[in-house]
Amino acid sequence: MAKDLDVCVLLLCQLDTEAGRSRPGSTSWAACKSIEGDADVAMIIHQPLPDSPDYDLILTKVRSQGPTSILSFKFNGEYQRFEDAALDRMVSF
Repeated sequence: MAKDLDVCVLLLCQLDTEAGRSRPGSTSWAACKSIEGDADVAMIIHQPLPDSPDYDLILTKVRSQGPTSILSFKFNGEYQRFEDAALDRMVSF
């Protein structure tokens, strides 16, 4: 239906408990495998260190065969938004 109407659908789900112990990846979707299988793009927001303003946006699936990668952002609490971190930290996996 979303494709017919040309709209985006955003679905949030909780990852498995093992994801909190290390950097999550495509295997972290264990409980949501059917959701991830139907998605065109699958992303995970990960905070590597507790109480740090640094966050990683991990692209685990891009149906159009684009590259999976990790994008780094900093959270600016004053303005309640994410801002670009160093663009040279983009890492493919």
